[in-house]
Amino acid sequence: MSSGIARYSKVDLLCLDEFGYLNLDKKGAKLLFQIFTEREECKATAVATNSPFAE
Repeated sequence: MSSGIARYSKVDLLCLDEFGYLNLDKKGAKLLFQIFTEREECKATAVATNSPFAE
């Protein structure tokens, strides 16, 4: 696990705000998925955006 992923895996609550404005390339999407996977079932993650759900 990379140090960046480990850092985000340690916090009790990870808040991602304005998530809809983020354009991810394939590598970025893979890293984000790894963070979500590391946090799954053991830590809380909140994602917020003002973008419509369809976007």
